[in-house]
Amino acid sequence: MFILNCFSEYHVRLLEQSIISHLKPEINDINTSVSYTFGSINIETYNPKIWSNSHFIYVYDKEGKLYNKYSSINKAKIALGLTEFEIHWHRNRENHFLLCPNPNLELRIVDETLKSISTSAPLSSFQKLIPITGINLDEIPYGLIYVYLDDKETLYEIFNSSSEFASAHNINPWQAYRYINLERAIPIKKGVLSVFLCSNPAYRKNIIDSQDKKNWPVVSIDTLNNNLIRYHENPNAARLKLSALEGVTDIKLSRNFTQDYITGPKRKGEKTKPSKFRKRFKLLWLKDYTFSGPDSDN
Repeated sequence: MFILNCFSEYHVRLLEQSIISHLKPEINDINTSVSYTFGSINIETYNPKIWSNSHFIYVYDKEGKLYNKYSSINKAKIALGLTEFEIHWHRNRENHFLLCPNPNLELRIVDETLKSISTSAPLSSFQKLIPITGINLDEIPYGLIYVYLDDKETLYEIFNSSSEFASAHNINPWQAYRYINLERAIPIKKGVLSVFLCSNPAYRKNIIDSQDKKNWPVVSIDTLNNNLIRYHENPNAARLKLSALEGVTDIKLSRNFTQDYITGPKRKGEKTKPSKFRKRFKLLWLKDYTFSGPDSDN
């Protein structure tokens, strides 16, 4: 343990000595040789690799003033009281504000890494991506998930499922399986590595078809509020959030919520159109949501 601690402290001490050498060189006795090679670091251009994949989040109030800035999505979600998916859904939207629970303010979220602004659609959505190229998916054995580094040549890991990959790297299972076989690298190891998830095309189709729908993300369209779009992590989260907007807090369990309001109930063997939840909200799966938005049915 002592040796491991020494390894972990070396880089920190190296950077510390580099800063001292740049700002206060007189602190160090230049006549005394030391083990730190801080002279080789240019502190003005120093940029740790781990920062290169970070998403710097800037948050603005309704007057356009900077409320705060965060060095990562993780730090932003903790400070604002949001989930990672809420930040992904609401970031970089023109004139779009989100009520953030912790400061209890409506704020606009800007991800400076993306360098672009959208009028309505969430950026980096899987629906904007194209199928992955440069990897022969048909050669991957059915039932396995191959994890390739972003060079698309190095096989980094093999898993039995995307959920197993997600658990190993502490990310949301939905984030893992929705990017399988798409041109979207997933950052792991705190952003140090980026990998592609790949599987046999037939296996991917089976994964999507058999995925438990209680964990599927949902989009709601508020037909009484200019077709305002809201994102929800799953059907139950949508039910609770939208009920709260209507002032309903005593919410009873609904066995047929998904069928009644998202997929549509079957009557006489035929699927019918789903109802609006509380006669106000149209619900659909995120995977079925198109950026132009479905036709409003007022």
